[in-house]
Amino acid sequence: MKKLLLPIFSLIFAAYSIFSAQAVGLFVSPKELKVSVEAGETAVQKLNVKNPSGEVAIFEVYPDDLEKFIKLSPTSFILEFGESREVAVQITPKEEGLFKTNISVVASPVAKSSFNTGSGVKIPLEITATKNTSWFLAAIANLPLSSRGVLAIALLLLIVGVGYFAVKLYSKLR
Repeated sequence: MKKLLLPIFSLIFAAYSIFSAQAVGLFVSPKELKVSVEAGETAVQKLNVKNPSGEVAIFEVYPDDLEKFIKLSPTSFILEFGESREVAVQITPKEEGLFKTNISVVASPVAKSSFNTGSGVKIPLEITATKNTSWFLAAIANLPLSSRGVLAIALLLLIVGVGYFAVKLYSKLR
């Protein structure tokens, strides 16, 4: 019987060591984002990140891809136990199409203990960018203008505007 006590205690201690390791937890809602926006326009969605673990953690939020038209704010923050933070996801696609990526949310413990591990989730993001339906913006976008041409048009509009007000002022003085 005494011979079995040492292996039993060793097994209990090993099991306790395995089950006592801590991991930082996180909760993110919604579980996925689907956005429909016109190309060139901006859509904003919100993610709610919560720290359900019993320790203070640092949270990092970033897009896995498509960084050129996905901006997140804030990208890094600290949450105490039970606290939550809203993260704005700003999407401005340059061209039309269907785009898919993930928003990664990673939590790491502030206290650097050898048994503490971080955790993370990936929130699927689907962006449907449609063609811009504004006739005025579509007409301007299709004009074959260089920056010199745009400056010339702006100067012409300025001259016409000044001329209009000069004629109006002259007619009042008469």
